[in-house]
Amino acid sequence: FFTGLFIVAVFFVAAAIAVPFVVDINRFKDPILAAAQKEAERGISVGHLSWKLLPSLSVMLEDVAVQESREPGSPVIFAAKQLDLELRWAPLLNRKVEVKSIVLTSPQVRVRKDAEGNISLDALPGIKPLSAEAALESVPSSPEEEQSASQKDTRPKKAKAPKKPLDMKRFSLNSLEIAEGSAEYREEKKEGRTVHLKLDQISLNAANIAVGEKIRFKAGARIGGESGFTVNVAGWMGPVREETLENKEW
Repeated sequence: FFTGLFIVAVFFVAAAIAVPFVVDINRFKDPILAAAQKEAERGISVGHLSWKLLPSLSVMLEDVAVQESREPGSPVIFAAKQLDLELRWAPLLNRKVEVKSIVLTSPQVRVRKDAEGNISLDALPGIKPLSAEAALESVPSSPEEEQSASQKDTRPKKAKAPKKPLDMKRFSLNSLEIAEGSAEYREEKKEGRTVHLKLDQISLNAANIAVGEKIRFKAGARIGGESGFTVNVAGWMGPVREETLENKEW
């Protein structure tokens, strides 16, 4: 009996190790991205995907780009050379998401704050947006939405249901790492002045990110380019209280 269980266990472990080598996750990249674009209401592109099942569920995304919208030619507002995500298996069985680690390599972002205090993300120069086909790709949410291109739907559109708040009590992130990041911040003052801050060589290591926990972090960046100076900080923040995240949409 125990010998049989051992053989079955070995078989499943071997299968879990072999599956990522046999099944190319890039075959499913288009429907995955289409669903992500619809949920985020932004264009999203990824170069190459790779994955593994053991000892934890790990996914690596290369050449990640996020557009301002799903419209063709919409500018890219966030980009990263690589994104590594690792999830623990056991908490998923209890409907909890425990992220073992997130690693962002060479992320880029440009932030603008106008004179009225509104914050937005500016286009990143030199990064090509998605093709029109990829930007417009979507997943129908119901059979009623699958209309023929030549058939016009004259029925009144239903109001979009509000997104349910994410239960942050069921989410935790053990480790967040950012390497070789770059960012620009531009703030427009009411008197006409503009504050411009450029950072590169951004690094961040943060741990224990969860509701009710203190977040430990260590960060650094170079300000002002090659002729600028480097800043390093370390410490902790929080804890983030549950009521702070109530009724938030994510």
